[in-house]
Amino acid sequence: MIKSFCLLFISVVLISCGPKAVAPIVDLESLEDLNYPCIKVGFLNQIRYHDFKVEGSDDYFALIYRLSMASYMVDIVKLYALVPGWSFQPLPELYDTANRVYARIDSDNPKKSAVIVITRIDEDIYLKGVIGEFISDDRAVRVEILRVVKKGDVYRQGAIKRWLDSATGKRSIENMKKLVDYTFNNISNIECNIRGNIDMNWWKK
Repeated sequence: MIKSFCLLFISVVLISCGPKAVAPIVDLESLEDLNYPCIKVGFLNQIRYHDFKVEGSDDYFALIYRLSMASYMVDIVKLYALVPGWSFQPLPELYDTANRVYARIDSDNPKKSAVIVITRIDEDIYLKGVIGEFISDDRAVRVEILRVVKKGDVYRQGAIKRWLDSATGKRSIENMKKLVDYTFNNISNIECNIRGNIDMNWWKK
């Protein structure tokens, strides 16, 4: 209980005393992040915006936008400064080959890549699409699209292989590929619509 309270208190302090992040502009199929460097993320299907939260410490600062599409959960994570778990390696190299069902790297921009994997989160098994791009040496964006494959199931490679080979599995993967490819092609830097001078290091205030 004490630990939970401390974590909650830290989160409140980070949000209230830390940098003031600006809420995004969201329409039916895109989100515009208005915190420098500003980006726009487009989606193939209609999205529903839920909220955004701020996470951070002395070493990093991150904005996390939470959205959903029909049957999918979506997180957009925009990171300032590298933290453990983030790497300059292309995303396909960060996931075990046995669980990877699709990979893509931008030949014109090696700092941009995508991957689709089968992964376990808590007791559930998910099909997870991840699109990532390094905006600069210390700033990155990742979009994670998740869909439940099995709820409360045990992660068995044999069972997963049968699902991958089934009509349902193949259809689910093709649908995820379409979503991932579309977003991969529709992440872009945009002009920040901010009055006055742009503060290049606003998140450090």
